[in-house]
Amino acid sequence: MSGPGVNQIHYQRRRPDGTLPDPFDTVVVSRGESVQNPALRADPGGSLHLVFIATNGGIQQVRYKRWQPDRGWDFSSTEVTLPTEGPMARPAVVPASTGELSVLYLGFPGGATQQTERRRRLESGAVAVPEPIPAAAPVAFRLGPNPLRSGMALVLRSTVDPASTGQFVDLFDIAGRRVAAVPLSPRGDEAFAEIPGEATHAWHSGVYFARLRGRDLRAARLVVIR
Repeated sequence: MSGPGVNQIHYQRRRPDGTLPDPFDTVVVSRGESVQNPALRADPGGSLHLVFIATNGGIQQVRYKRWQPDRGWDFSSTEVTLPTEGPMARPAVVPASTGELSVLYLGFPGGATQQTERRRRLESGAVAVPEPIPAAAPVAFRLGPNPLRSGMALVLRSTVDPASTGQFVDLFDIAGRRVAAVPLSPRGDEAFAEIPGEATHAWHSGVYFARLRGRDLRAARLVVIR
């Protein structure tokens, strides 16, 4: 339908018994510029697929719109071609399913007539299930205080096992530079270490990591503030 300043494509649906659903007439496309050459096809699942030519800045482009039984029409149509590709003509649609279809149309690159197919595939096959992510290794220490103000002593207590005594703890800044190394000593049922305030005084604000040397354990994170 065309009128002053508006061009529309309407869709009407009638039941086999002659009755009309409410609403039976739906405005599918409404534009200020020309719309023409609509082609409508149904897929095996009952969805409808509409292609048409819409004038955009004086260039005829192919656009597409879909109707689904449980959702109705798409909110707006999709550009199949762009105005920068030049004028197009005689669109046709071949749907295989709700999410898979081919749009055929004629283009005129370099003045020659050329038929083009563009495919839309929203459906995919089964996705491989990845292997379960292994549980993270336990954190090797309890650090305190955390956050640590530079110039204060840092206490490390092993949360793994007392056999950690005699091993070294390395502390790294976020760039991977080692800023301290201290051995663990037994204290009751724990392995214990302390870095004095004289050593932490030079540490800048940021994130640091403590790792038990030679053990495959997750590093403990420390935040330092000045």
